[in-house]
Amino acid sequence: MQLAEALLAQRTATGLRIQETDVAGRRRLIYEGPIVAPDGRSPTVRTVWPLSDGVAWRLITAIPRTR
Repeated sequence: MQLAEALLAQRTATGLRIQETDVAGRRRLIYEGPIVAPDGRSPTVRTVWPLSDGVAWRLITAIPRTR
């Protein structure tokens, strides 16, 4: 459950980049910024959240980024 909590908390992280895109007529939010790992590190992760059925954002991928 720690990863899920870290990915949800990413939306409020300092230094977060947010991009909104439209792919095949569907809205997606792309977040790129740090998450808090259980060992205290803060790796940068890109997450992609499409709008599902027009009512809920759902995670489709989380990709670690290199610095």
